[in-house]
Amino acid sequence: MDVKKLNIDCEESQLNTAIDAAKNAINRLDSNKERAAYVRKVMDDRYGPAWSCISGRDFGSEVPYLPKNFAFFTVGDISFLICKTSENVQITD
Repeated sequence: MDVKKLNIDCEESQLNTAIDAAKNAINRLDSNKERAAYVRKVMDDRYGPAWSCISGRDFGSEVPYLPKNFAFFTVGDISFLICKTSENVQITD
């Protein structure tokens, strides 16, 4: 799947984790909501909470984030925006 990095402000390891998670989500899950939840959980598990993820083919956004914790990229024709919004927050599913 073709990956385009559109706006990146994170470590390369974080970006690679997010892209791998996005690819897995696209292959395994049907809805954008499920894909976003999957990518968020992967990022939370690997880098600690509190990550957010938006996925889809068409969306606008304006989100605050911690510096060095943001990525906006596409995998195929699906866009993913991930960002860490705060430290030390417990997210329950």
